[in-house]
Order: sequence, then structure tokens, then C-alpha cells
Amino acid sequence: MMGFGQCLILLGLVVGNALLARLHVLNDELSARHDPISAYGIARYRSLYAAQNATFVGAGSGAALCVHLGHPHLVALPLLCLAYALGILAIIVFPMDAPGAGRSGTGLLHVVGASTIFGAAALASLRAPQLLGHRAHGLTEVGIVFVSAYLFVAIAVLIVAKARRLGSFGLLERVAAAGLSFWLLEVLLLVQR
Repeated sequence: MMGFGQCLILLGLVVGNALLARLHVLNDELSARHDPISAYGIARYRSLYAAQNATFVGAGSGAALCVHLGHPHLVALPLLCLAYALGILAIIVFPMDAPGAGRSGTGLLHVVGASTIFGAAALASLRAPQLLGHRAHGLTEVGIVFVSAYLFVAIAVLIVAKARRLGSFGLLERVAAAGLSFWLLEVLLLVQR
């Protein structure tokens, strides 16, 4: 039977990704290839964007709760899960700057929140084997390595894409964001072992 934290993770994964897909369908003024996901936060369906992200705040909080309850001796991993959730909350509260506008304090806090999301998830994925102790083997090890590598490569690609102002930044960000769902799924599966 699933506990409350596991339900929060599952709810965040299912509802959050469904709402994100809905945003892509509803909002025809933004390009999934060019525009960052955060552009939904300053566009017509900003409340749907906030709701979608709120489900991931719940998922990150659920991950922290599951890890803490199942492994109370671990400190860094639940804190990284909370940092992920706080990063998501930050991008809801502090929307990105409009394209072409100067950098504002709100926009800077948005960038810090987004960086926290990816950084916390990537570091947490490295700590995931602690959930298994010495029981990590076979496909479990491969899955953990895959998620960690995916997130770290995605972060590097996003940094390069942003620095070079690539026109396909939106697509690259969406591919990177899939890694965040892989990470939450990894936590969900590992805390059930």
C-alpha cells in the first residue's frame, strides 16, 4: 500500500505532466521548440502553469517525506528533495522576465529557482543509491546511473544552449525536464523497496 508521500509523488508525476501537455495544446502563442516552459507563467494560461507546477511542489515534498520516514538517518537526500520543491515554488512565485525586457530582481529569482530545481534533482539522483544500501544491483544500478547521467548532461546542454542563445532552447529544456520526471519516478520506485 502506498503512503501519503508516495501518493504525492505519483500525483505530481501524473497530474503535473498531464497539465503540462494540456498547456502545450492550449497555448498556441508559444512555441515548444523556441520558448522556455516558464513562458507559460507569463502567458494566457498562467494559472494552469501555476497549478501544474504546484503538483511538482507536492511531488518533491512527498519525496522528502518518503525518504525521511523510510531512512531517518539520511539528511542530504531529503533536503535535496525539499530544495527541488522550493525551486519549483520559486518559479511559480517569481515569473520569468518577458522576452526583450531587462533583467529584473523577480526574473533573477526565477533563474535561481530553475537552477535549484535541476541542481537539486541531479545531486539527489547521485544520492539515490543510499536508499538501497548494499542492495543495489543489476537494472537498479543501471537505472540510477541513467537518471544521474541524463540530468547532468541535460544541465550541461541547457547551459550551452542558453549561452549560445540557441533557437531550440525550448525543446532542449523540455527534454531536460523529462529527466526531472525520471528522477521522481526513481525516488518513487526506490522508496517502495
